[in-house]
Amino acid sequence: MRGVPWTMHLEGIYNILCAQGFQNMNRENESFRNHLVEVMGVMDMSVFILGRQTPYFGIWRQHRHGPVNMSKQGDVETVTGLPRSLLDLYSGIGETTSEQDLWNWPGEKGNLLQCQLWEAHRLSAILNRAVAHRIEHRHRNPCHAHSQLSDAILRAHIDMDKEAEENQVVNALNYPALIAAQEVEILRNNPDSMSLIRRCLQSHSKAGFGSKLLLNLLVEFWEFNDPNLDLDSLASFHHVEAGIL
Repeated sequence: MRGVPWTMHLEGIYNILCAQGFQNMNRENESFRNHLVEVMGVMDMSVFILGRQTPYFGIWRQHRHGPVNMSKQGDVETVTGLPRSLLDLYSGIGETTSEQDLWNWPGEKGNLLQCQLWEAHRLSAILNRAVAHRIEHRHRNPCHAHSQLSDAILRAHIDMDKEAEENQVVNALNYPALIAAQEVEILRNNPDSMSLIRRCLQSHSKAGFGSKLLLNLLVEFWEFNDPNLDLDSLASFHHVEAGIL
């Protein structure tokens, strides 16, 4: 299995940013530089990395807290297709962002396809936190709320699978698919949903290696069928790092 660790390179660039100072970089107010740091901030978010071998650096939050009001550049980050306000919450998962913060997120204006994607992401983040809590406390059976969240995510995927094949939002489909895919007990009773997730990752794998690695990890995860295992732990077991976006 491939998936050569790469976040050490992100760490090197982060150290350069720290040496120059985030405040000084933001004052220059160059749109290209802001975009570059934003992309690095997304790549740094732990929710988008399986098997991470370096600490979380908080690039996104440090840049967002700079003197430049990045909201003037548009409400949607162009690479992920996700609202910056939602990425603000993602950057605090595991630290400052609570489940209630995710439930209370008001959303942003967008077309139907965008709103479906964003809702799938919000629910995925909630479910991801719940899955982690369930593994930590060794609860074997997902509660009814988890089932509802998975169903909502999968419904969004069905609509986007039909309409977004050539759309930019496809870039952000992997995360909801992989979160829903970890609800094995629910999917076992719904083979159509499992097939949908597999097709989603297979279609993405045609564009690059990253999704092939994710699909391989997912198939192995399903074969293990261990309620105390998640995809992040499986990637760490194989000493690979896999970017979800």
